[in-house]
Amino acid sequence: MQPESDDEEEQEPLTNVEAEAKARKEALSAFHALADDDDDDEDGFLVKREKEAEEIADEDAAYRSFLLEMGGGEEQVRRALGIADAPVTDYREDVESDADAEDEDDKEDKAAAKKEKKAKKEKLSAEAKEQKEKERRAKRAQADEDFLME
Repeated sequence: MQPESDDEEEQEPLTNVEAEAKARKEALSAFHALADDDDDDEDGFLVKREKEAEEIADEDAAYRSFLLEMGGGEEQVRRALGIADAPVTDYREDVESDADAEDEDDKEDKAAAKKEKKAKKEKLSAEAKEQKEKERRAKRAQADEDFLME
């Protein structure tokens, strides 16, 4: 009798698709076997480090400043988000009620000042629009008159 290798020689060679499928199946089974072995060890080689509260606060502050710098400053970011008139809040701070009341008064004063400033801008822009409209009408009237006089 001949060894099994002769049987393999008698079989037709695998197509590329069949060879890739076989290689993929073997690789997956090897990776799964390796993953199962790693789960059993759990020697703590890679352990996620817990961050302290101060470190988290520092990272949050750095990220906030980065976002504000990239957005063009707090006013620009608040305007872009559509919350320009909303009071500034910090969800992380725990302060006493007296400080909250003072902060709310300050925020209300700032909000009122912003509203007044916005109203002035709108009034100025409305006046500027009216002025531009008058100038446009005057130019059009002059162009019409010049055309008729020719």
